[in-house]
Amino acid sequence: MAKSKQNAVDSAVQSIIGGGKPRVKAGKINPLGVLLESGEVDQLDQTAAELGVSRHAVLQYAVRQFLAGWKRGEKPQVTTQAVKILKAK
Repeated sequence: MAKSKQNAVDSAVQSIIGGGKPRVKAGKINPLGVLLESGEVDQLDQTAAELGVSRHAVLQYAVRQFLAGWKRGEKPQVTTQAVKILKAK
C-alpha cells in the first residue's frame, strides 16, 4: 500500500478511535506486549489486512474501544473460583 494511502487510512482509524476528534497526547507513550494464541494472531492479521492498517493499529483501536466502554460503565462480569494447587515435596 502506498505511504500516502496508508497515512490516510491510519488517520481515518485514529479519527474513528477518537470519535472524530484529534487525540490529545496525555504523556509518555509506553509499549506493551500481549500474549495471543496463534489463531488469534491470524485473525488479527486478517483484520488488519482487510482494513489496510497495521496489526498495531488494530490493537490500539481494540484497547481504546475497551477503555472507552469501561468509562461508560460497560464492564465485563468477573467471577472468582477457588483453585487447589498440588505441590511436590
